[in-house]
Amino acid sequence: MAPAQAQTREHVSKVSPRRKAQQEILWAEVRKETGRGKSRFTIRDLLADTRCSLSVLDFLSTTDVGRLVPVLAEEDAQSEASE
Repeated sequence: MAPAQAQTREHVSKVSPRRKAQQEILWAEVRKETGRGKSRFTIRDLLADTRCSLSVLDFLSTTDVGRLVPVLAEEDAQSEASE
């Protein structure tokens, strides 16, 4: 099994093939608001630009980026450990 690729801000918002459809929506909205596309933005500047806030939040909510993995209950963890 291949190791997972690092999920950096750049990867998630610009190049991840799993999130291509959401990326296209994000960058179309950003271009509409700012007149600039993804090649003209660093992720730091994208996150700092208040005109992009709603687009970034919509992107995050549709991709589940940043969601915490649920913590296993203690009994579930013990059950998995014994298997």
